[in-house]
Amino acid sequence: MGHFLNFSYYSDGSLKQKTTNTQKTYYTPSGLLEKTVINGTTFINSSDDATKNSNSINIMSSGGVSVLYNINNSVGVTDYCTYYGLTQSGFNCYTHAIAKRSEVRNPGYYSGRSLNLYSLSGIKLNVEKDQESLGRRIYDTTVGASISGHSWKIVLRINPGNDYHFMICSSNNSAWQFKAGIGGPVMRVLNGYTPDDITWDIYVLNSSTNKYEVYSSSYYTSAMKYMMITN
Repeated sequence: MGHFLNFSYYSDGSLKQKTTNTQKTYYTPSGLLEKTVINGTTFINSSDDATKNSNSINIMSSGGVSVLYNINNSVGVTDYCTYYGLTQSGFNCYTHAIAKRSEVRNPGYYSGRSLNLYSLSGIKLNVEKDQESLGRRIYDTTVGASISGHSWKIVLRINPGNDYHFMICSSNNSAWQFKAGIGGPVMRVLNGYTPDDITWDIYVLNSSTNKYEVYSSSYYTSAMKYMMITN
């Protein structure tokens, strides 16, 4: 069988779908990857921009927040949402990091600022202005800085022009964690690793195994910006 390649487009001319012999790739109207179907297996994009969508899965818990399975040596999927009674599609990585876990928002929402995905410093400023608008204190910190009471540490990294991502550490004895996109679960950084130690990947839900796996490794490539938030 010869190689087959076909494209379909939205009414404004932007790419909607690309089809080959074995794969279909779907894009949102803004040009972002939505999902990929390879030989009948669907992979859902689980990136974090609040303008995007991704599918959710149901996670059962046997009690207590725990790691249900490891994706690799550095990241595992937890039952965080089930344990705390949260809607898995009800928050994204940003609102998880700033403890607003009933909302899906982009940095800048709480302070009325626009989002520029090309600007790491601009997104960081949006985070700072948001915390000020929420009546909180925020300041620059480092990965190894101690966390005092009523405070927590977050880190920001971006793929310039495409997406942002946040991780959070809630106390000195806590592991780093992050929300995998709007519809994905909360994942934990394993084995005492920090955000400095791991690749910042995009994960997808394999519908055949009902488990998440790495879709794009080292997707977030900018410098990392560590911040401390205090209520």
